[in-house]
Amino acid sequence: SEFIHNKESGQQFVRRKSYTRYIQKGIGYGHGSIRSRWNMEQTVEERLIREERLIWLLNAVTAYIYCASPNFSTDEHLHFIDRHPVHVGKPVIRELSESAIIPLLEYHLHNDSVFDVSEHVKLYQALLETAAAMSVVPALVPYLVHPINCSRSIAKDLMMRFSKTIASYPNSFKGQMGSLDFRFLNFITKVQQYSQVLIAAAYRYEQDIPIEQRVRTAITRTEDDKALLVREYDKEICAEKEDLSILYHRTMKNIQVQTFRLIGDYGKLIVPFTFKKEARNVNPFSLALKERTKRIAKELASMPNSLPLNASNSIFVCLDEGRCDIVKVLISGPDDTPYQNGLFEFDVFFPTNYPFSPPKCAFLTTGEGNVRFNPNLYKDGKICLSILGTWEGRPEEKWNAHCSLLQVLISIQGLIFVKDPYFNEPGFEKYQGTEKGNKYSKHYNRQIEYATLTYAIREQIKNGPHHFKDVIKRHFWLKRHSVIDQAQNWLREMSKYAVEIEKQPRKNMLLPLETTTNFSAQERMIYQIIEDFRKMSNSGKQYKFIPSTLILPKTEE
Repeated sequence: SEFIHNKESGQQFVRRKSYTRYIQKGIGYGHGSIRSRWNMEQTVEERLIREERLIWLLNAVTAYIYCASPNFSTDEHLHFIDRHPVHVGKPVIRELSESAIIPLLEYHLHNDSVFDVSEHVKLYQALLETAAAMSVVPALVPYLVHPINCSRSIAKDLMMRFSKTIASYPNSFKGQMGSLDFRFLNFITKVQQYSQVLIAAAYRYEQDIPIEQRVRTAITRTEDDKALLVREYDKEICAEKEDLSILYHRTMKNIQVQTFRLIGDYGKLIVPFTFKKEARNVNPFSLALKERTKRIAKELASMPNSLPLNASNSIFVCLDEGRCDIVKVLISGPDDTPYQNGLFEFDVFFPTNYPFSPPKCAFLTTGEGNVRFNPNLYKDGKICLSILGTWEGRPEEKWNAHCSLLQVLISIQGLIFVKDPYFNEPGFEKYQGTEKGNKYSKHYNRQIEYATLTYAIREQIKNGPHHFKDVIKRHFWLKRHSVIDQAQNWLREMSKYAVEIEKQPRKNMLLPLETTTNFSAQERMIYQIIEDFRKMSNSGKQYKFIPSTLILPKTEE
Protein backbone atom coordinates (compact mmCIF):
# COMPACT_ATOMS: atom_id res chain seq x y z
CA SER A 1 0.00 0.00 0.00
CA GLU A 2 1.08 3.57 -0.63
CA PHE A 3 0.35 6.07 2.14
CA ILE A 4 -0.07 9.70 1.21
CA HIS A 5 0.45 11.98 4.19
CA ASN A 6 -0.97 15.50 4.38
CA LYS A 7 1.10 17.77 6.63
CA GLU A 8 -1.56 20.38 7.12
CA SER A 9 -4.17 18.09 8.65
CA GLY A 10 -2.11 15.13 9.83
CA GLN A 11 -4.40 12.75 7.98
CA GLN A 12 -3.33 9.92 5.71
CA PHE A 13 -4.85 8.67 2.51
CA VAL A 14 -4.33 5.21 1.10
CA ARG A 15 -3.82 4.19 -2.50
CA ARG A 16 -4.02 0.44 -2.89
CA LYS A 17 -1.60 -1.08 -5.39
CA SER A 18 -3.19 -4.51 -5.43
CA TYR A 19 -6.41 -6.16 -4.41
CA THR A 20 -7.34 -6.13 -0.74
CA ARG A 21 -10.51 -6.41 1.27
CA TYR A 22 -9.87 -2.95 2.64
CA ILE A 23 -12.66 -0.51 1.77
CA GLN A 24 -11.55 3.04 1.17
CA LYS A 25 -13.09 5.84 3.18
CA GLY A 26 -14.78 8.96 1.95
CA ILE A 27 -15.59 7.76 -1.57
CA GLY A 28 -19.03 6.24 -1.28
CA TYR A 29 -18.64 3.60 1.37
CA GLY A 30 -16.30 2.87 4.25
CA HIS A 31 -15.76 1.19 7.58
CA GLY A 32 -18.14 1.48 10.50
CA SER A 33 -21.16 3.68 10.94
CA ILE A 34 -21.70 7.31 10.01
CA ARG A 35 -23.28 7.66 13.46
CA SER A 36 -19.90 7.22 15.14
CA ARG A 37 -18.80 10.35 16.95
CA TRP A 38 -15.51 12.13 16.53
CA ASN A 39 -15.06 15.16 18.73
CA MET A 40 -12.89 17.46 16.64
CA GLU A 41 -12.96 20.25 19.23
CA GLN A 42 -11.66 17.89 21.91
CA THR A 43 -8.91 16.62 19.63
CA VAL A 44 -7.79 20.16 18.82
CA GLU A 45 -7.95 21.19 22.48
CA GLU A 46 -5.79 18.24 23.56
CA ARG A 47 -3.23 19.08 20.87
CA LEU A 48 -3.12 22.72 21.98
CA ILE A 49 -2.54 21.70 25.59
CA ARG A 50 0.39 19.48 24.58
CA GLU A 51 1.75 22.29 22.42
CA GLU A 52 1.51 24.84 25.26
CA ARG A 53 3.42 22.51 27.58
CA LEU A 54 6.15 22.10 24.98
CA ILE A 55 6.36 25.87 24.45
CA TRP A 56 6.70 26.42 28.21
CA LEU A 57 9.53 23.87 28.42
CA LEU A 58 11.37 25.39 25.45
CA ASN A 59 11.06 28.88 26.94
CA ALA A 60 12.42 27.53 30.22
CA VAL A 61 15.45 26.05 28.45
CA THR A 62 16.07 29.32 26.61
CA ALA A 63 15.80 31.35 29.82
CA TYR A 64 18.19 28.98 31.62
CA ILE A 65 20.82 29.16 28.89
CA TYR A 66 20.62 32.90 28.34
CA CYS A 67 19.72 33.94 31.90
CA ALA A 68 17.31 36.47 30.43
CA SER A 69 14.94 37.07 27.58
CA PRO A 70 17.23 37.01 24.51
CA ASN A 71 17.26 39.72 21.88
CA PHE A 72 18.72 38.51 18.59
CA SER A 73 17.89 41.66 16.63
CA THR A 74 21.24 43.14 17.74
CA ASP A 75 24.74 41.80 18.43
CA GLU A 76 24.01 41.56 22.15
CA HIS A 77 24.26 37.77 22.06
CA LEU A 78 27.92 37.99 21.00
CA HIS A 79 28.79 39.53 24.38
CA PHE A 80 27.12 36.54 26.02
CA ILE A 81 29.56 34.24 24.21
CA ASP A 82 32.53 36.24 25.50
CA ARG A 83 31.36 35.71 29.07
CA HIS A 84 31.73 31.91 28.74
CA PRO A 85 28.65 30.99 30.81
CA VAL A 86 29.83 28.60 33.52
CA HIS A 87 26.29 27.50 34.41
CA VAL A 88 26.07 25.63 31.08
CA GLY A 89 28.61 22.98 32.03
CA LYS A 90 29.26 19.49 30.72
CA PRO A 91 26.27 17.87 32.52
CA VAL A 92 23.92 20.46 31.01
CA ILE A 93 25.53 20.09 27.58
CA ARG A 94 25.01 16.33 27.75
CA GLU A 95 21.38 16.69 28.85
CA LEU A 96 20.57 19.15 26.06
CA SER A 97 22.38 17.17 23.36
CA GLU A 98 20.54 13.99 24.32
CA SER A 99 17.15 15.68 24.70
CA ALA A 100 14.38 15.86 22.11
CA ILE A 101 15.30 19.42 21.10
CA ILE A 102 17.57 18.48 18.19
CA PRO A 103 15.11 15.90 16.74
CA LEU A 104 12.30 18.45 17.18
CA LEU A 105 14.28 21.02 15.24
CA GLU A 106 15.04 18.59 12.43
CA TYR A 107 11.41 17.53 12.20
CA HIS A 108 9.80 20.97 12.25
CA LEU A 109 12.35 22.60 9.96
CA HIS A 110 11.45 20.06 7.30
CA ASN A 111 7.95 21.54 7.25
CA ASP A 112 7.59 23.56 4.04
CA SER A 113 3.91 24.43 4.49
CA VAL A 114 3.44 28.14 5.17
CA PHE A 115 -0.15 27.44 6.15
CA ASP A 116 0.78 24.81 8.73
CA VAL A 117 3.55 26.96 10.22
CA SER A 118 1.18 29.94 10.48
CA GLU A 119 -1.16 27.79 12.58
CA HIS A 120 1.62 27.04 15.10
CA VAL A 121 3.62 30.26 15.23
CA LYS A 122 4.17 30.22 19.00
CA LEU A 123 5.62 26.71 18.90
CA TYR A 124 7.96 27.51 16.02
CA GLN A 125 9.09 30.76 17.61
CA ALA A 126 9.87 29.05 20.92
CA LEU A 127 11.72 26.23 19.18
CA LEU A 128 13.81 28.49 16.95
CA GLU A 129 14.58 30.88 19.79
CA THR A 130 15.87 27.91 21.79
CA ALA A 131 18.07 26.91 18.85
CA ALA A 132 19.44 30.46 18.62
CA ALA A 133 20.12 30.47 22.37
CA MET A 134 21.95 27.14 22.08
CA SER A 135 24.09 28.55 19.28
CA VAL A 136 25.70 31.10 21.62
CA VAL A 137 27.12 28.25 23.72
CA PRO A 138 30.20 27.01 21.81
CA ALA A 139 29.91 23.47 23.17
CA LEU A 140 26.35 23.15 21.77
CA VAL A 141 27.09 24.48 18.28
CA PRO A 142 28.40 21.13 16.89
CA TYR A 143 24.99 19.57 17.53
CA LEU A 144 23.39 22.30 15.42
CA VAL A 145 25.97 22.04 12.63
CA HIS A 146 26.49 18.31 12.22
CA PRO A 147 23.50 16.26 11.03
CA ILE A 148 22.17 13.81 13.61
CA ASN A 149 19.12 11.95 12.32
CA CYS A 150 19.11 13.28 8.78
CA SER A 151 21.56 14.19 6.08
CA ARG A 152 21.16 17.96 6.49
CA SER A 153 22.69 20.41 8.91
CA ILE A 154 20.25 22.37 11.06
CA ALA A 155 22.32 25.56 11.09
CA LYS A 156 23.72 25.45 7.54
CA ASP A 157 20.87 23.91 5.60
CA LEU A 158 17.48 23.30 7.23
CA MET A 159 17.24 26.70 8.89
CA MET A 160 18.11 28.51 5.66
CA ARG A 161 15.57 26.50 3.68
CA PHE A 162 12.89 27.15 6.27
CA SER A 163 13.63 30.88 6.34
CA LYS A 164 13.44 31.08 2.55
CA THR A 165 10.12 29.22 2.46
CA ILE A 166 8.51 31.39 5.12
CA ALA A 167 9.81 34.58 3.50
CA SER A 168 7.79 33.81 0.36
CA TYR A 169 4.50 34.61 2.12
CA PRO A 170 4.53 38.47 1.96
CA ASN A 171 5.04 38.35 -1.81
CA SER A 172 2.21 35.88 -2.36
CA PHE A 173 -0.84 37.56 -3.90
CA LYS A 174 0.41 40.99 -2.92
CA GLY A 175 -2.34 43.57 -3.16
CA GLN A 176 -5.16 41.06 -2.69
CA MET A 177 -5.00 40.62 1.05
CA GLY A 178 -5.47 44.23 2.09
CA SER A 179 -3.58 44.32 5.38
CA LEU A 180 -1.15 41.43 5.75
CA ASP A 181 -1.03 39.17 8.77
CA PHE A 182 1.32 41.35 10.82
CA ARG A 183 1.67 38.72 13.54
CA PHE A 184 3.03 36.32 10.96
CA LEU A 185 5.17 39.02 9.34
CA ASN A 186 6.77 39.70 12.71
CA PHE A 187 7.46 35.98 13.04
CA ILE A 188 9.10 35.96 9.58
CA THR A 189 11.41 38.78 10.67
CA LYS A 190 12.43 36.83 13.77
CA VAL A 191 13.01 33.66 11.72
CA GLN A 192 15.46 35.59 9.55
CA GLN A 193 17.24 36.83 12.68
CA TYR A 194 17.46 33.31 14.12
CA SER A 195 18.78 32.03 10.81
CA GLN A 196 21.53 34.65 10.73
CA VAL A 197 22.51 33.83 14.32
CA LEU A 198 22.77 30.10 13.54
CA ILE A 199 24.76 30.66 10.33
CA ALA A 200 27.17 32.97 12.15
CA ALA A 201 27.62 30.38 14.91
CA ALA A 202 28.32 27.66 12.35
CA TYR A 203 30.88 29.92 10.64
CA ARG A 204 32.70 30.64 13.91
CA TYR A 205 32.74 26.95 14.79
CA GLU A 206 34.07 25.77 11.44
CA GLN A 207 36.88 28.31 11.38
CA ASP A 208 38.65 26.17 14.00
CA ILE A 209 38.29 22.79 12.26
CA PRO A 210 39.92 21.39 9.08
CA ILE A 211 38.12 22.06 5.80
CA GLU A 212 37.54 18.37 5.15
CA GLN A 213 35.59 18.10 8.41
CA ARG A 214 33.23 20.95 7.60
CA VAL A 215 29.63 20.19 6.73
CA ARG A 216 28.69 20.59 3.10
CA THR A 217 25.31 22.13 2.45
CA ALA A 218 22.62 21.17 -0.02
CA ILE A 219 20.81 24.49 -0.19
CA THR A 220 18.31 24.91 -3.00
CA ARG A 221 20.01 26.48 -6.01
CA THR A 222 19.43 30.17 -6.59
CA GLU A 223 20.39 32.60 -9.32
CA ASP A 224 23.85 32.83 -7.75
CA ASP A 225 24.44 29.16 -8.51
CA LYS A 226 24.05 29.47 -12.28
CA ALA A 227 27.73 28.85 -12.93
CA LEU A 228 27.48 25.51 -11.18
CA LEU A 229 24.37 24.61 -13.14
CA VAL A 230 26.02 25.47 -16.43
CA ARG A 231 28.82 23.03 -15.66
CA GLU A 232 26.31 20.40 -14.56
CA TYR A 233 24.10 20.80 -17.60
CA ASP A 234 26.70 21.82 -20.17
CA LYS A 235 25.51 19.11 -22.52
CA GLU A 236 22.15 18.71 -24.17
CA ILE A 237 19.93 16.40 -22.19
CA CYS A 238 17.70 14.16 -24.26
CA ALA A 239 14.56 12.71 -22.66
CA GLU A 240 15.48 9.18 -23.76
CA LYS A 241 18.80 9.33 -21.89
CA GLU A 242 17.78 11.04 -18.68
CA ASP A 243 16.04 9.21 -15.87
CA LEU A 244 12.39 10.13 -16.42
CA SER A 245 11.56 10.81 -12.79
CA ILE A 246 14.45 13.28 -12.41
CA LEU A 247 13.87 14.86 -15.79
CA TYR A 248 10.13 15.22 -15.19
CA HIS A 249 10.64 17.01 -11.90
CA ARG A 250 13.24 19.37 -13.33
CA THR A 251 11.13 20.13 -16.37
CA MET A 252 7.80 20.71 -14.63
CA LYS A 253 8.81 22.29 -11.32
CA ASN A 254 8.83 25.91 -12.47
CA ILE A 255 5.33 25.64 -13.97
CA GLN A 256 3.66 23.50 -11.30
CA VAL A 257 2.07 26.56 -9.68
CA GLN A 258 1.60 29.50 -12.03
CA THR A 259 -0.56 32.57 -12.55
CA PHE A 260 -2.59 33.45 -15.62
CA ARG A 261 -5.01 36.20 -16.59
CA LEU A 262 -8.30 34.42 -15.96
CA ILE A 263 -10.25 37.64 -15.35
CA GLY A 264 -10.35 40.50 -17.83
CA ASP A 265 -11.51 44.08 -17.59
CA TYR A 266 -14.37 44.97 -15.23
CA GLY A 267 -13.91 41.69 -13.36
CA LYS A 268 -15.30 39.54 -16.17
CA LEU A 269 -14.01 36.00 -16.52
CA ILE A 270 -12.30 35.44 -19.87
CA VAL A 271 -12.01 31.65 -19.49
CA PRO A 272 -14.77 29.10 -18.86
CA PHE A 273 -15.33 28.68 -15.13
CA THR A 274 -17.95 26.49 -13.48
CA PHE A 275 -18.53 28.85 -10.58
CA LYS A 276 -18.56 32.11 -12.52
CA LYS A 277 -21.84 33.22 -10.94
CA GLU A 278 -20.47 32.79 -7.42
CA ALA A 279 -17.21 34.48 -8.39
CA ARG A 280 -19.05 37.44 -9.91
CA ASN A 281 -21.04 37.97 -6.70
CA VAL A 282 -17.94 38.15 -4.49
CA ASN A 283 -15.80 41.22 -3.94
CA PRO A 284 -12.41 39.68 -3.09
CA PHE A 285 -11.14 43.01 -1.74
CA SER A 286 -13.95 43.38 0.80
CA LEU A 287 -12.70 43.99 4.34
CA ALA A 288 -15.27 41.47 5.53
CA LEU A 289 -13.41 38.76 3.60
CA LYS A 290 -9.85 39.70 4.56
CA GLU A 291 -9.41 36.74 6.93
CA ARG A 292 -10.66 34.40 4.20
CA THR A 293 -8.18 35.90 1.73
CA LYS A 294 -5.29 35.60 4.19
CA ARG A 295 -6.15 31.97 4.82
CA ILE A 296 -6.32 31.21 1.08
CA ALA A 297 -3.03 33.02 0.45
CA LYS A 298 -1.25 30.99 3.15
CA GLU A 299 -2.56 27.74 1.67
CA LEU A 300 -1.58 28.64 -1.87
CA ALA A 301 1.85 29.86 -0.76
CA SER A 302 2.45 26.36 0.63
CA MET A 303 1.57 24.55 -2.57
CA PRO A 304 4.84 24.84 -4.52
CA ASN A 305 6.51 22.79 -1.79
CA SER A 306 3.58 20.49 -0.97
CA LEU A 307 1.96 19.35 -4.21
CA PRO A 308 3.12 15.98 -5.57
CA LEU A 309 5.38 16.27 -8.60
CA ASN A 310 6.81 13.17 -10.22
CA ALA A 311 6.49 11.21 -13.44
CA SER A 312 3.97 8.84 -11.86
CA ASN A 313 1.49 11.40 -10.52
CA SER A 314 1.44 15.16 -10.21
CA ILE A 315 -0.88 18.08 -9.49
CA PHE A 316 -0.64 21.45 -11.26
CA VAL A 317 -2.34 24.67 -10.19
CA CYS A 318 -3.10 27.86 -12.10
CA LEU A 319 -4.24 30.99 -10.25
CA ASP A 320 -5.72 34.20 -11.52
CA GLU A 321 -3.26 37.10 -11.54
CA GLY A 322 -5.58 39.32 -9.51
CA ARG A 323 -7.74 36.96 -7.43
CA CYS A 324 -6.54 34.05 -5.34
CA ASP A 325 -10.01 32.53 -4.83
CA ILE A 326 -10.33 31.37 -8.46
CA VAL A 327 -8.20 28.30 -9.14
CA LYS A 328 -7.72 25.92 -12.05
CA VAL A 329 -6.26 22.47 -11.35
CA LEU A 330 -4.76 19.76 -13.53
CA ILE A 331 -4.23 16.29 -12.00
CA SER A 332 -2.18 13.66 -13.81
CA GLY A 333 -3.47 10.10 -13.69
CA PRO A 334 -1.25 7.86 -11.54
CA ASP A 335 0.69 4.99 -13.07
CA ASP A 336 -0.77 1.50 -12.76
CA THR A 337 -4.32 2.84 -13.01
CA PRO A 338 -6.69 3.22 -15.98
CA TYR A 339 -6.06 6.98 -15.69
CA GLN A 340 -2.33 6.66 -16.37
CA ASN A 341 -0.68 9.58 -18.20
CA GLY A 342 -3.98 11.47 -18.54
CA LEU A 343 -4.43 15.09 -17.49
CA PHE A 344 -7.74 15.81 -15.76
CA GLU A 345 -8.95 19.37 -15.24
CA PHE A 346 -10.87 20.79 -12.28
CA ASP A 347 -12.34 24.16 -11.31
CA VAL A 348 -12.01 25.34 -7.72
CA PHE A 349 -13.67 28.28 -5.99
CA PHE A 350 -13.41 29.31 -2.34
CA PRO A 351 -16.83 30.28 -0.92
CA THR A 352 -17.23 33.39 1.21
CA ASN A 353 -17.42 31.39 4.45
CA TYR A 354 -14.20 29.48 3.74
CA PRO A 355 -12.60 27.69 5.61
CA PHE A 356 -15.74 26.82 7.54
CA SER A 357 -17.17 25.34 4.34
CA PRO A 358 -15.19 23.26 1.84
CA PRO A 359 -14.02 24.71 -1.47
CA LYS A 360 -16.37 24.22 -4.40
CA CYS A 361 -14.89 21.80 -6.93
CA ALA A 362 -16.03 20.69 -10.38
CA PHE A 363 -14.63 18.08 -12.79
CA LEU A 364 -14.20 19.34 -16.36
CA THR A 365 -12.71 16.43 -18.33
CA THR A 366 -16.00 14.81 -19.27
CA GLY A 367 -15.86 14.77 -23.07
CA GLU A 368 -18.38 17.63 -23.10
CA GLY A 369 -20.64 15.72 -20.74
CA ASN A 370 -20.43 12.37 -22.53
CA VAL A 371 -18.09 10.39 -20.27
CA ARG A 372 -18.24 9.41 -16.63
CA PHE A 373 -14.69 8.60 -15.66
CA ASN A 374 -15.42 7.23 -12.21
CA PRO A 375 -18.38 6.41 -9.95
CA ASN A 376 -17.30 9.47 -7.93
CA LEU A 377 -17.01 11.75 -10.99
CA TYR A 378 -20.26 12.59 -12.75
CA LYS A 379 -20.75 13.68 -16.34
CA ASP A 380 -22.11 17.02 -15.15
CA GLY A 381 -18.89 17.72 -13.23
CA LYS A 382 -20.08 16.77 -9.75
CA ILE A 383 -17.47 15.16 -7.49
CA CYS A 384 -18.75 12.70 -4.90
CA LEU A 385 -16.40 12.86 -1.92
CA SER A 386 -16.98 13.09 1.82
CA ILE A 387 -14.49 15.90 2.38
CA LEU A 388 -16.41 18.07 -0.11
CA GLY A 389 -19.70 17.41 1.65
CA THR A 390 -21.13 15.64 -1.40
CA TRP A 391 -21.24 12.28 0.35
CA GLU A 392 -22.36 11.38 3.86
CA GLY A 393 -19.17 9.92 5.26
CA ARG A 394 -17.85 9.34 8.74
CA PRO A 395 -17.22 12.42 10.93
CA GLU A 396 -13.43 12.25 10.57
CA GLU A 397 -13.77 12.09 6.77
CA LYS A 398 -15.74 15.31 6.52
CA TRP A 399 -14.50 18.83 6.03
CA ASN A 400 -13.56 20.99 8.99
CA ALA A 401 -11.85 24.36 9.30
CA HIS A 402 -8.48 22.67 9.79
CA CYS A 403 -8.62 21.01 6.36
CA SER A 404 -7.22 22.61 3.22
CA LEU A 405 -7.47 22.61 -0.56
CA LEU A 406 -4.27 20.56 -0.69
CA GLN A 407 -6.03 17.82 1.26
CA VAL A 408 -8.94 17.89 -1.19
CA LEU A 409 -6.65 17.56 -4.20
CA ILE A 410 -4.67 14.72 -2.61
CA SER A 411 -7.98 13.00 -1.77
CA ILE A 412 -9.13 13.21 -5.39
CA GLN A 413 -5.88 11.84 -6.72
CA GLY A 414 -5.42 9.19 -4.04
CA LEU A 415 -9.00 7.99 -3.51
CA ILE A 416 -10.68 8.48 -6.91
CA PHE A 417 -7.94 7.92 -9.49
CA VAL A 418 -7.30 4.37 -8.30
CA LYS A 419 -6.37 1.04 -9.87
CA ASP A 420 -9.85 -0.50 -9.64
CA PRO A 421 -12.39 2.37 -9.75
CA TYR A 422 -15.24 -0.06 -10.50
CA PHE A 423 -15.45 -0.90 -6.80
CA ASN A 424 -15.92 2.76 -5.85
CA GLU A 425 -19.56 2.39 -6.89
CA PRO A 426 -21.70 1.95 -3.74
CA GLY A 427 -22.93 -1.64 -3.59
CA PHE A 428 -20.27 -3.00 -5.92
CA GLU A 429 -17.83 -3.62 -3.09
CA LYS A 430 -19.53 -6.98 -2.54
CA TYR A 431 -17.96 -8.20 -5.79
CA GLN A 432 -14.43 -7.27 -4.69
CA GLY A 433 -12.15 -10.30 -4.61
CA THR A 434 -14.58 -12.49 -6.54
CA GLU A 435 -14.12 -13.90 -10.04
CA LYS A 436 -17.22 -12.03 -11.15
CA GLY A 437 -16.02 -8.77 -9.64
CA ASN A 438 -12.56 -9.03 -11.19
CA LYS A 439 -14.13 -9.72 -14.57
CA TYR A 440 -16.43 -6.70 -14.35
CA SER A 441 -13.59 -4.51 -13.08
CA LYS A 442 -11.37 -5.41 -16.04
CA HIS A 443 -14.14 -4.62 -18.52
CA TYR A 444 -14.77 -1.32 -16.78
CA ASN A 445 -11.08 -0.44 -16.76
CA ARG A 446 -10.78 -1.04 -20.51
CA GLN A 447 -13.41 1.61 -21.14
CA ILE A 448 -11.86 4.03 -18.66
CA GLU A 449 -8.47 3.51 -20.32
CA TYR A 450 -10.00 4.31 -23.71
CA ALA A 451 -11.67 7.42 -22.33
CA THR A 452 -8.35 8.48 -20.78
CA LEU A 453 -6.49 8.06 -24.06
CA THR A 454 -9.20 9.89 -25.97
CA TYR A 455 -10.24 12.74 -23.68
CA ALA A 456 -7.50 13.12 -21.06
CA ILE A 457 -4.62 12.69 -23.53
CA ARG A 458 -5.54 13.30 -27.18
CA GLU A 459 -8.17 15.96 -26.51
CA GLN A 460 -5.90 17.76 -24.05
CA ILE A 461 -3.19 18.00 -26.71
CA LYS A 462 -5.60 19.22 -29.37
CA ASN A 463 -7.91 21.47 -27.37
CA GLY A 464 -6.50 21.70 -23.85
CA PRO A 465 -6.93 24.86 -21.76
CA HIS A 466 -4.60 27.65 -22.81
CA HIS A 467 -3.62 28.45 -19.23
CA PHE A 468 -2.11 24.95 -18.95
CA LYS A 469 -0.54 24.98 -22.41
CA ASP A 470 3.05 24.62 -21.19
CA VAL A 471 2.13 21.91 -18.69
CA ILE A 472 0.32 19.87 -21.34
CA LYS A 473 3.09 20.24 -23.91
CA ARG A 474 5.90 19.29 -21.55
CA HIS A 475 3.97 16.49 -19.83
CA PHE A 476 3.11 14.62 -23.00
CA TRP A 477 6.50 15.21 -24.58
CA LEU A 478 8.14 13.54 -21.58
CA LYS A 479 5.53 10.77 -21.36
CA ARG A 480 5.19 10.11 -25.10
CA HIS A 481 6.83 6.66 -25.05
CA SER A 482 4.73 5.66 -22.06
CA VAL A 483 1.56 6.78 -23.86
CA ILE A 484 2.45 4.71 -26.94
CA ASP A 485 3.04 1.63 -24.76
CA GLN A 486 -0.22 2.33 -22.95
CA ALA A 487 -2.19 2.56 -26.20
CA GLN A 488 -0.61 -0.60 -27.63
CA ASN A 489 -1.37 -2.47 -24.44
CA TRP A 490 -5.00 -1.33 -24.66
CA LEU A 491 -5.25 -2.75 -28.19
CA ARG A 492 -3.85 -6.10 -27.06
CA GLU A 493 -6.08 -6.35 -24.02
CA MET A 494 -9.20 -5.06 -25.72
CA SER A 495 -8.89 -7.53 -28.59
CA LYS A 496 -9.03 -10.35 -26.04
CA TYR A 497 -12.25 -9.03 -24.55
CA ALA A 498 -13.92 -7.61 -27.65
CA VAL A 499 -15.86 -10.77 -28.44
CA GLU A 500 -16.82 -11.28 -24.81
CA ILE A 501 -18.00 -7.68 -24.43
CA GLU A 502 -20.16 -7.90 -27.54
CA LYS A 503 -21.76 -11.14 -26.35
CA GLN A 504 -22.36 -10.05 -22.77
CA PRO A 505 -25.76 -8.34 -22.30
CA ARG A 506 -25.16 -4.81 -21.07
CA LYS A 507 -27.82 -5.11 -18.40
CA ASN A 508 -25.73 -7.79 -16.73
CA MET A 509 -22.46 -5.91 -16.91
CA LEU A 510 -23.12 -3.67 -13.92
CA LEU A 511 -20.92 -1.02 -15.50
CA PRO A 512 -21.55 2.48 -14.12
CA LEU A 513 -19.77 3.98 -17.16
CA GLU A 514 -22.60 5.16 -19.35
CA THR A 515 -21.20 4.64 -22.83
CA THR A 516 -21.56 2.23 -25.70
CA THR A 517 -18.75 -0.05 -26.78
CA ASN A 518 -17.82 0.12 -30.44
CA PHE A 519 -14.51 -1.69 -30.63
CA SER A 520 -13.87 -0.94 -34.31
CA ALA A 521 -14.30 2.81 -33.83
CA GLN A 522 -12.26 2.75 -30.64
CA GLU A 523 -9.50 0.78 -32.34
CA ARG A 524 -9.23 3.36 -35.12
CA MET A 525 -8.99 6.14 -32.57
CA ILE A 526 -6.23 4.40 -30.61
CA TYR A 527 -4.21 3.75 -33.77
CA GLN A 528 -4.51 7.45 -34.57
CA ILE A 529 -3.24 8.37 -31.10
CA ILE A 530 -0.26 6.04 -31.52
CA GLU A 531 0.53 7.60 -34.89
CA ASP A 532 0.29 11.12 -33.46
CA PHE A 533 2.67 10.31 -30.63
CA ARG A 534 5.10 8.52 -32.91
CA LYS A 535 5.33 11.65 -35.02
CA MET A 536 6.00 13.63 -31.87
CA SER A 537 8.73 11.16 -30.90
CA ASN A 538 10.34 11.19 -34.36
CA SER A 539 10.59 14.97 -34.54
CA GLY A 540 14.32 14.60 -33.95
CA LYS A 541 14.37 17.77 -31.88
CA GLN A 542 15.88 17.66 -28.45
CA TYR A 543 15.63 20.11 -25.64
CA LYS A 544 18.25 21.04 -23.16
CA PHE A 545 18.45 22.50 -19.71
CA ILE A 546 20.21 25.73 -18.98
CA PRO A 547 19.66 27.64 -15.74
CA SER A 548 16.02 28.72 -15.37
CA THR A 549 15.34 27.94 -19.04
CA LEU A 550 13.79 25.01 -20.84
CA ILE A 551 13.88 24.85 -24.63
CA LEU A 552 11.12 22.57 -25.89
CA PRO A 553 10.50 21.15 -29.35
CA LYS A 554 8.81 23.70 -31.55
CA THR A 555 5.24 23.00 -32.56
CA GLU A 556 3.32 24.17 -35.54
CA GLU A 557 0.78 26.81 -34.65
